[in-house]
Amino acid sequence: MMKKMDRDLFISGVHGLDQILGGGFLKGRLYLIEGVPGTGKTILGNQLVFNNAKMGNHSLFVTLLSESHGKMLDHIKSLNFYKEDLVGEYVSYLSGYTELSENGLNAFKKFLMKAIRASKVKLLVIDGFNSVRFFSKDEIEFSNFLHDLNTLAGATNCTIVIMNPSTNNPTPSEHALVDGVIELKKTDVGMRNVREIHVRKMRGMTHYEGRHELRISDEGLLVFPRIELLVALLKPFHPQLSNKKLSFGITYLDEMLKSGVFVGSMTSLFGPPGSGKTLIGMQFLHEGLTNGENCLYFGFYETRDQMLSKARGIGLDFDPYLESGKFRFEWFPPTEQLIDELFEKLVNIIEEHKTARVFVDGIEGFKLSAVFSDRLPRFVASLTIKLRALGVTAIFSEEARLPIVIKDYHSGEYSAAFENIIYLRYMETDFQVRRLINIYKVRSSDYDIAIHEFSICDKGIVVEKKSFKPVKNEVESVDGDE
Repeated sequence: MMKKMDRDLFISGVHGLDQILGGGFLKGRLYLIEGVPGTGKTILGNQLVFNNAKMGNHSLFVTLLSESHGKMLDHIKSLNFYKEDLVGEYVSYLSGYTELSENGLNAFKKFLMKAIRASKVKLLVIDGFNSVRFFSKDEIEFSNFLHDLNTLAGATNCTIVIMNPSTNNPTPSEHALVDGVIELKKTDVGMRNVREIHVRKMRGMTHYEGRHELRISDEGLLVFPRIELLVALLKPFHPQLSNKKLSFGITYLDEMLKSGVFVGSMTSLFGPPGSGKTLIGMQFLHEGLTNGENCLYFGFYETRDQMLSKARGIGLDFDPYLESGKFRFEWFPPTEQLIDELFEKLVNIIEEHKTARVFVDGIEGFKLSAVFSDRLPRFVASLTIKLRALGVTAIFSEEARLPIVIKDYHSGEYSAAFENIIYLRYMETDFQVRRLINIYKVRSSDYDIAIHEFSICDKGIVVEKKSFKPVKNEVESVDGDE
């Protein structure tokens, strides 16, 4: 891979953008940002000039559009990056449309050169660059103007960003004569509107390839690099599982696991609704808290009050640990979250909180947040790799479909990503539903392969020591199907 060049970088300050660019923009270069109307080009351009101005540098925003500066500023004043006191002192707005339309490309070039040198501008953004093509006599004049603009950027050490509506058939000069091409996209996937960013070209920098999710918020544009690529670019990581094990605090389950799960391992709690996955996960966290470890609940379906009430029902009190800060509870309803944003939030919390144990309640929450569901196996694999690199021991609950029978095997999509798989199920017998548990997989350790019955009561989770042996001809599925 190409190494980052030892040159001054213009840092955009846009969340996630510098990361996918390979560190930022190179100073004194010419860049193209393209996208259909409504993708956020103008917001991004203004975000760049204000972020640059906050570092004490002069920025110039030139419009070649019919929209007035007043109207444009009215639209961005509500965004947090906008600072009124910077306008006029470090951020200037000029319209170049009249100069371009009446006097042509050469006069417009001189107009830009004069403005850059007058205020020692370090960032120039030109919005509506398609007007330059419109007023060009031919392709040669347009290409020469782009070449001169690139020369101007280098001579003045001013980073120039031109913004243009994307077309299905871009001309060679637009992409060939600039140093970088960034495309903003907005597409409909089902009933959902999805925004993406794609760095198509970045000379001199090792950028992140492919498409990445973005969101427009009060902060402006937020870019979330794709987790699979982030993990692929990590330094070579060869996890060494600790010999130390962490217990669940559930007497015979820990014995089945030969004292618990290894530190730094990933565990799947796989089972149908109501089988006890969440309560076992909460018990794992509570056990860690009693041992002085920082723990995190990261869930999608139940609120904090619901979960704490459910935990109290089996004798688990998390309130003291919430008050001390040892326990973090994070809830993200699986509505229209961005899957890479969720990953970023999870990792940031773990790093800030110095978390030792994590319970991700409902891996399906990631699936519902994913725009493209075929990413899920790679996403989960990448997520578990990152968590191992952080030294976290994590439990994931994973939903099985009903009906589920005793002879079923683990059919999760992500089983290869986990060192341990704990399988929960029901069995209907003697006119009652019985809960069963067994261990399907533990890497690098012996474990009890027998099926055991367990119960949930106000005293907690109780796993029977004696293995469960169904009577012949007993009905084995929860809904009565044989």
